[in-house]
Amino acid sequence: MKQLTRTRTEYIDIARGTVIILMLIGHSGAPKLLTQLIYGFHMPFFFILSGLLYNRSKWEEKGFKELVVSKFKAYLIPYFILCGINIGLELIYDLVSGYSFDEFTQEGARSILWALYSYSTKARMGTSVPLWFLPCIFLSTIVVWAVFKIKNRALKVAMFAGFWAVNIALNMIKSPILPWHMGLSLIGAGFMLVGFYLRFIFDRLFSDMYSYESSSKTDEVMLLGHLKRTFCFATFMLSLVTVFVLCTLANGKVDINLREFGKYPALFILGSISMSVFVLLLFKNVIRKSAVLKFFGRNTIVIMGFNYTINFYSKIFWQKSVLKGMVSYNWIVVCIFDLICCAVLINAKKRLDMYRALNAAS
Repeated sequence: MKQLTRTRTEYIDIARGTVIILMLIGHSGAPKLLTQLIYGFHMPFFFILSGLLYNRSKWEEKGFKELVVSKFKAYLIPYFILCGINIGLELIYDLVSGYSFDEFTQEGARSILWALYSYSTKARMGTSVPLWFLPCIFLSTIVVWAVFKIKNRALKVAMFAGFWAVNIALNMIKSPILPWHMGLSLIGAGFMLVGFYLRFIFDRLFSDMYSYESSSKTDEVMLLGHLKRTFCFATFMLSLVTVFVLCTLANGKVDINLREFGKYPALFILGSISMSVFVLLLFKNVIRKSAVLKFFGRNTIVIMGFNYTINFYSKIFWQKSVLKGMVSYNWIVVCIFDLICCAVLINAKKRLDMYRALNAAS
Protein backbone atom coordinates (compact mmCIF):
# COMPACT_ATOMS: atom_id res chain seq x y z
CA MET A 1 0.00 0.00 0.00
CA LYS A 2 2.85 2.40 0.84
CA GLN A 3 4.54 1.63 -2.48
CA LEU A 4 1.27 2.27 -4.35
CA THR A 5 0.85 5.61 -2.57
CA ARG A 6 4.39 6.69 -3.44
CA THR A 7 3.92 5.72 -7.09
CA ARG A 8 0.63 7.56 -7.32
CA THR A 9 2.06 10.66 -5.65
CA GLU A 10 5.08 10.66 -7.94
CA TYR A 11 3.12 10.58 -11.19
CA ILE A 12 0.84 13.34 -9.88
CA ASP A 13 3.85 15.49 -8.99
CA ILE A 14 5.36 14.93 -12.44
CA ALA A 15 2.08 15.81 -14.15
CA ARG A 16 1.70 18.90 -11.98
CA GLY A 17 5.26 19.94 -12.76
CA THR A 18 4.65 19.62 -16.49
CA VAL A 19 1.53 21.78 -16.42
CA ILE A 20 3.07 24.45 -14.17
CA ILE A 21 5.91 24.77 -16.71
CA LEU A 22 3.30 25.10 -19.45
CA MET A 23 1.75 27.88 -17.36
CA LEU A 24 5.11 29.66 -17.39
CA ILE A 25 5.19 29.34 -21.17
CA GLY A 26 1.66 30.71 -21.39
CA HIS A 27 2.72 33.76 -19.36
CA SER A 28 5.93 34.35 -21.34
CA GLY A 29 4.58 35.84 -24.56
CA ALA A 30 4.79 32.56 -26.48
CA PRO A 31 3.29 32.26 -30.00
CA LYS A 32 -0.47 32.79 -30.09
CA LEU A 33 -1.38 29.21 -31.07
CA LEU A 34 0.75 27.68 -28.32
CA THR A 35 -0.67 30.07 -25.73
CA GLN A 36 -4.22 29.28 -26.86
CA LEU A 37 -3.61 25.55 -26.47
CA ILE A 38 -2.10 25.99 -23.00
CA TYR A 39 -4.91 28.24 -21.79
CA GLY A 40 -7.38 25.73 -23.17
CA PHE A 41 -6.72 23.33 -20.30
CA HIS A 42 -4.04 24.35 -17.78
CA MET A 43 -6.26 25.92 -15.10
CA PRO A 44 -9.02 23.26 -15.33
CA PHE A 45 -6.22 20.71 -14.92
CA PHE A 46 -5.28 22.10 -11.51
CA PHE A 47 -8.92 22.04 -10.37
CA ILE A 48 -9.31 18.47 -11.68
CA LEU A 49 -6.13 17.45 -9.89
CA SER A 50 -7.42 18.93 -6.64
CA GLY A 51 -10.59 16.87 -7.07
CA LEU A 52 -8.54 13.75 -7.80
CA LEU A 53 -6.77 14.24 -4.47
CA TYR A 54 -9.85 15.28 -2.47
CA ASN A 55 -10.39 12.93 0.48
CA ARG A 56 -14.16 12.84 0.83
CA SER A 57 -14.33 10.40 3.75
CA LYS A 58 -11.70 12.33 5.71
CA TRP A 59 -13.51 15.66 5.49
CA GLU A 60 -16.94 14.18 6.09
CA GLU A 61 -15.56 12.66 9.28
CA LYS A 62 -13.67 15.77 10.43
CA GLY A 63 -16.44 18.19 9.50
CA PHE A 64 -16.80 21.62 7.95
CA LYS A 65 -14.83 23.59 10.55
CA GLU A 66 -11.75 21.39 10.23
CA LEU A 67 -11.96 21.61 6.44
CA VAL A 68 -12.06 25.42 6.48
CA VAL A 69 -9.18 25.71 8.96
CA SER A 70 -7.03 23.21 7.05
CA LYS A 71 -7.63 24.76 3.64
CA PHE A 72 -7.18 28.27 5.06
CA LYS A 73 -3.68 27.25 6.15
CA ALA A 74 -2.96 25.45 2.88
CA TYR A 75 -4.24 28.13 0.47
CA LEU A 76 -4.95 31.50 2.06
CA ILE A 77 -1.97 31.94 4.36
CA PRO A 78 0.46 31.33 1.44
CA TYR A 79 -1.70 33.64 -0.70
CA PHE A 80 -1.40 36.56 1.72
CA ILE A 81 2.31 35.94 2.38
CA LEU A 82 3.19 35.78 -1.33
CA CYS A 83 1.03 38.80 -2.17
CA GLY A 84 2.73 40.68 0.68
CA ILE A 85 6.19 39.87 -0.67
CA ASN A 86 5.22 40.93 -4.20
CA ILE A 87 3.61 44.15 -2.99
CA GLY A 88 6.72 44.92 -0.92
CA LEU A 89 8.94 44.46 -3.97
CA GLU A 90 6.64 46.63 -6.07
CA LEU A 91 6.73 49.42 -3.47
CA ILE A 92 10.53 49.29 -3.27
CA TYR A 93 10.64 49.59 -7.05
CA ASP A 94 8.24 52.56 -6.86
CA LEU A 95 10.51 54.31 -4.36
CA VAL A 96 13.58 53.71 -6.54
CA SER A 97 11.61 54.98 -9.55
CA GLY A 98 11.01 58.35 -7.82
CA TYR A 99 7.49 58.10 -6.45
CA SER A 100 6.51 60.84 -4.00
CA PHE A 101 5.42 59.90 -0.46
CA ASP A 102 1.75 60.45 -1.34
CA GLU A 103 2.01 58.35 -4.50
CA PHE A 104 3.87 55.67 -2.56
CA THR A 105 1.25 55.42 0.21
CA GLN A 106 -1.67 55.51 -2.25
CA GLU A 107 -0.14 52.80 -4.38
CA GLY A 108 0.58 50.67 -1.31
CA ALA A 109 -2.95 50.99 0.06
CA ARG A 110 -4.42 50.30 -3.38
CA SER A 111 -2.29 47.16 -3.86
CA ILE A 112 -3.23 45.80 -0.43
CA LEU A 113 -6.95 46.37 -0.98
CA TRP A 114 -6.95 44.66 -4.39
CA ALA A 115 -4.96 41.73 -2.97
CA LEU A 116 -7.53 41.32 -0.19
CA TYR A 117 -10.25 41.40 -2.86
CA SER A 118 -8.25 39.20 -5.27
CA TYR A 119 -9.17 41.26 -8.32
CA SER A 120 -6.71 39.47 -10.55
CA THR A 121 -5.82 41.81 -13.39
CA LYS A 122 -2.36 43.24 -14.00
CA ALA A 123 -3.70 46.77 -13.50
CA ARG A 124 -4.88 45.93 -9.98
CA MET A 125 -2.77 43.07 -8.62
CA GLY A 126 0.42 43.56 -10.61
CA THR A 127 2.86 40.69 -10.15
CA SER A 128 0.48 38.79 -7.84
CA VAL A 129 -2.04 37.98 -10.59
CA PRO A 130 -1.34 34.20 -10.85
CA LEU A 131 -2.14 33.82 -7.15
CA TRP A 132 -5.88 34.27 -7.84
CA PHE A 133 -6.11 30.48 -7.96
CA LEU A 134 -5.50 30.08 -4.20
CA PRO A 135 -8.58 31.88 -2.79
CA CYS A 136 -10.62 30.47 -5.66
CA ILE A 137 -9.64 26.84 -4.93
CA PHE A 138 -10.30 27.51 -1.24
CA LEU A 139 -13.93 28.41 -2.05
CA SER A 140 -14.19 25.60 -4.63
CA THR A 141 -13.21 23.03 -2.01
CA ILE A 142 -15.92 24.31 0.32
CA VAL A 143 -18.47 24.08 -2.50
CA VAL A 144 -17.40 20.48 -3.22
CA TRP A 145 -17.81 19.59 0.45
CA ALA A 146 -21.34 21.04 0.36
CA VAL A 147 -22.22 19.25 -2.89
CA PHE A 148 -21.28 15.90 -1.38
CA LYS A 149 -23.82 16.54 1.35
CA ILE A 150 -26.50 16.35 -1.36
CA LYS A 151 -27.48 12.73 -2.05
CA ASN A 152 -29.53 13.22 -5.21
CA ARG A 153 -27.31 12.68 -8.28
CA ALA A 154 -29.67 14.44 -10.67
CA LEU A 155 -29.56 17.50 -8.45
CA LYS A 156 -25.76 17.40 -8.50
CA VAL A 157 -25.75 17.37 -12.31
CA ALA A 158 -28.25 20.25 -12.33
CA MET A 159 -25.99 22.19 -9.95
CA PHE A 160 -23.01 21.63 -12.24
CA ALA A 161 -24.99 23.12 -15.16
CA GLY A 162 -26.13 25.92 -12.85
CA PHE A 163 -22.53 26.76 -11.95
CA TRP A 164 -21.76 27.41 -15.60
CA ALA A 165 -25.01 29.31 -16.16
CA VAL A 166 -24.14 31.70 -13.33
CA ASN A 167 -20.73 32.48 -14.78
CA ILE A 168 -21.95 32.83 -18.34
CA ALA A 169 -24.63 35.22 -17.10
CA LEU A 170 -22.05 37.22 -15.14
CA ASN A 171 -19.93 37.44 -18.27
CA MET A 172 -22.88 38.52 -20.42
CA ILE A 173 -23.77 41.40 -18.08
CA LYS A 174 -20.08 42.35 -17.89
CA SER A 175 -20.02 41.87 -14.15
CA PRO A 176 -16.72 42.71 -12.44
CA ILE A 177 -14.69 39.91 -10.90
CA LEU A 178 -16.33 38.94 -7.61
CA PRO A 179 -14.31 38.84 -4.36
CA TRP A 180 -12.07 35.76 -4.22
CA HIS A 181 -13.61 34.70 -7.55
CA MET A 182 -16.82 33.55 -5.89
CA GLY A 183 -18.45 32.97 -9.25
CA LEU A 184 -15.53 31.17 -10.80
CA SER A 185 -15.14 28.99 -7.71
CA LEU A 186 -18.39 27.30 -8.75
CA ILE A 187 -16.81 26.24 -12.04
CA GLY A 188 -13.69 25.21 -10.16
CA ALA A 189 -15.87 23.01 -7.95
CA GLY A 190 -17.37 21.42 -11.06
CA PHE A 191 -13.93 20.51 -12.40
CA MET A 192 -12.97 19.22 -8.95
CA LEU A 193 -15.96 16.88 -9.03
CA VAL A 194 -14.83 15.64 -12.44
CA GLY A 195 -11.41 14.91 -10.97
CA PHE A 196 -12.89 13.13 -7.97
CA TYR A 197 -14.88 10.71 -10.12
CA LEU A 198 -12.01 10.27 -12.61
CA ARG A 199 -10.04 8.60 -9.84
CA PHE A 200 -12.39 5.61 -9.89
CA ILE A 201 -12.15 5.34 -13.69
CA PHE A 202 -8.35 5.41 -13.49
CA ASP A 203 -8.30 2.68 -10.86
CA ARG A 204 -10.66 0.39 -12.77
CA LEU A 205 -9.71 0.90 -16.41
CA PHE A 206 -6.15 2.19 -16.32
CA SER A 207 -4.70 0.60 -13.21
CA ASP A 208 -1.48 -0.43 -14.94
CA MET A 209 -1.29 -0.61 -18.72
CA TYR A 210 2.27 -1.94 -18.59
CA SER A 211 1.94 -4.69 -16.02
CA TYR A 212 3.25 -7.38 -18.42
CA GLU A 213 6.60 -8.84 -17.31
CA SER A 214 8.49 -10.49 -20.15
CA SER A 215 10.75 -12.43 -17.81
CA SER A 216 7.95 -14.33 -16.08
CA LYS A 217 5.14 -14.36 -18.65
CA THR A 218 6.33 -15.54 -22.02
CA ASP A 219 3.09 -17.11 -23.13
CA GLU A 220 2.09 -15.93 -26.60
CA VAL A 221 -1.49 -15.26 -25.53
CA MET A 222 -0.32 -13.03 -22.70
CA LEU A 223 1.94 -11.14 -25.07
CA LEU A 224 -0.83 -10.60 -27.61
CA GLY A 225 -3.14 -9.45 -24.85
CA HIS A 226 -0.56 -6.97 -23.68
CA LEU A 227 -0.03 -5.65 -27.21
CA LYS A 228 -3.77 -5.29 -27.67
CA ARG A 229 -4.11 -3.31 -24.43
CA THR A 230 -1.19 -1.12 -25.45
CA PHE A 231 -2.74 -0.45 -28.87
CA CYS A 232 -6.11 0.41 -27.30
CA PHE A 233 -4.39 2.70 -24.80
CA ALA A 234 -2.40 4.49 -27.52
CA THR A 235 -5.56 4.92 -29.62
CA PHE A 236 -7.45 6.31 -26.64
CA MET A 237 -4.63 8.76 -25.86
CA LEU A 238 -4.52 9.94 -29.47
CA SER A 239 -8.28 10.44 -29.35
CA LEU A 240 -7.97 12.60 -26.24
CA VAL A 241 -5.38 14.86 -27.88
CA THR A 242 -7.45 15.10 -31.07
CA VAL A 243 -10.58 16.08 -29.15
CA PHE A 244 -8.62 18.68 -27.19
CA VAL A 245 -7.01 20.29 -30.23
CA LEU A 246 -10.24 20.39 -32.25
CA CYS A 247 -12.26 21.80 -29.33
CA THR A 248 -9.65 24.42 -28.46
CA LEU A 249 -9.14 25.63 -32.02
CA ALA A 250 -12.88 25.81 -32.65
CA ASN A 251 -13.59 27.55 -29.34
CA GLY A 252 -11.03 30.34 -29.63
CA LYS A 253 -9.39 32.37 -26.87
CA VAL A 254 -9.95 31.27 -23.28
CA ASP A 255 -8.88 32.95 -20.04
CA ILE A 256 -10.73 31.36 -17.15
CA ASN A 257 -9.38 33.96 -14.72
CA LEU A 258 -11.28 36.69 -16.59
CA ARG A 259 -14.34 34.45 -17.21
CA GLU A 260 -13.56 34.20 -20.91
CA PHE A 261 -14.65 30.70 -21.96
CA GLY A 262 -14.46 31.13 -25.74
CA LYS A 263 -17.29 30.98 -28.26
CA TYR A 264 -18.58 27.59 -27.11
CA PRO A 265 -18.11 26.90 -23.37
CA ALA A 266 -19.18 23.27 -23.86
CA LEU A 267 -16.15 22.75 -26.12
CA PHE A 268 -13.94 24.28 -23.46
CA ILE A 269 -15.26 21.80 -20.88
CA LEU A 270 -14.82 18.82 -23.19
CA GLY A 271 -11.40 19.86 -24.46
CA SER A 272 -9.93 20.75 -21.08
CA ILE A 273 -11.12 17.52 -19.47
CA SER A 274 -9.76 15.49 -22.40
CA MET A 275 -6.31 17.04 -22.16
CA SER A 276 -6.23 16.79 -18.37
CA VAL A 277 -7.00 13.07 -18.59
CA PHE A 278 -4.32 12.68 -21.27
CA VAL A 279 -1.65 14.33 -19.11
CA LEU A 280 -2.54 12.27 -16.03
CA LEU A 281 -2.58 8.99 -17.93
CA LEU A 282 0.65 9.84 -19.75
CA PHE A 283 2.56 10.18 -16.50
CA LYS A 284 0.69 7.40 -14.73
CA ASN A 285 1.41 4.75 -17.37
CA VAL A 286 4.14 5.94 -19.74
CA ILE A 287 6.56 8.59 -18.42
CA ARG A 288 6.82 7.48 -14.83
CA LYS A 289 10.01 9.18 -13.71
CA SER A 290 11.42 12.66 -14.08
CA ALA A 291 13.38 14.24 -11.25
CA VAL A 292 13.15 17.74 -12.77
CA LEU A 293 9.39 17.66 -13.33
CA LYS A 294 8.82 16.14 -9.89
CA PHE A 295 10.94 18.91 -8.34
CA PHE A 296 8.83 21.66 -9.92
CA GLY A 297 5.61 19.72 -9.36
CA ARG A 298 6.20 19.64 -5.61
CA ASN A 299 6.87 23.38 -5.51
CA THR A 300 4.18 24.84 -7.74
CA ILE A 301 3.20 27.49 -5.21
CA VAL A 302 6.64 29.14 -5.47
CA ILE A 303 6.35 29.23 -9.26
CA MET A 304 2.81 30.55 -9.07
CA GLY A 305 3.82 33.21 -6.57
CA PHE A 306 6.87 34.60 -8.35
CA ASN A 307 6.30 33.88 -12.04
CA TYR A 308 5.07 37.40 -12.90
CA THR A 309 7.57 38.93 -10.48
CA ILE A 310 10.54 37.29 -12.22
CA ASN A 311 9.16 38.20 -15.64
CA PHE A 312 8.71 41.86 -14.69
CA TYR A 313 12.05 42.53 -13.03
CA SER A 314 14.11 40.33 -15.36
CA LYS A 315 12.80 42.30 -18.34
CA ILE A 316 13.91 45.56 -16.70
CA PHE A 317 17.30 44.04 -15.89
CA TRP A 318 17.67 42.71 -19.45
CA GLN A 319 16.90 46.07 -21.05
CA LYS A 320 19.49 47.84 -18.90
CA SER A 321 22.25 45.25 -19.29
CA VAL A 322 24.71 44.41 -22.07
CA LEU A 323 22.64 41.28 -22.74
CA LYS A 324 20.05 43.38 -24.57
CA GLY A 325 22.27 43.78 -27.61
CA MET A 326 23.50 40.20 -27.51
CA VAL A 327 20.39 38.04 -27.09
CA SER A 328 16.76 38.82 -27.86
CA TYR A 329 14.59 38.67 -24.75
CA ASN A 330 12.09 36.30 -26.38
CA TRP A 331 9.67 33.89 -24.74
CA ILE A 332 12.18 31.03 -24.71
CA VAL A 333 14.70 33.13 -22.80
CA VAL A 334 11.94 34.28 -20.44
CA CYS A 335 10.96 30.67 -19.66
CA ILE A 336 14.54 29.52 -19.09
CA PHE A 337 15.22 32.48 -16.80
CA ASP A 338 11.94 31.80 -14.98
CA LEU A 339 12.82 28.18 -14.32
CA ILE A 340 16.34 28.98 -13.14
CA CYS A 341 15.14 31.71 -10.76
CA CYS A 342 12.31 29.53 -9.44
CA ALA A 343 14.74 26.65 -8.83
CA VAL A 344 17.00 28.99 -6.83
CA LEU A 345 14.03 30.27 -4.79
CA ILE A 346 12.77 26.73 -4.13
CA ASN A 347 16.19 25.61 -2.87
CA ALA A 348 16.48 28.73 -0.73
CA LYS A 349 13.06 28.00 0.77
CA LYS A 350 14.09 24.40 1.52
CA ARG A 351 17.23 25.57 3.29
CA LEU A 352 15.21 28.05 5.33
CA ASP A 353 12.67 25.38 6.26
CA MET A 354 15.51 23.04 7.29
CA TYR A 355 17.09 25.78 9.39
CA ARG A 356 13.79 26.42 11.16
CA ALA A 357 13.26 22.70 11.77
CA LEU A 358 16.73 22.36 13.29
CA ASN A 359 16.14 25.36 15.53
CA ALA A 360 12.79 23.96 16.64
CA ALA A 361 14.37 20.56 17.38
CA SER A 362 17.12 22.12 19.44
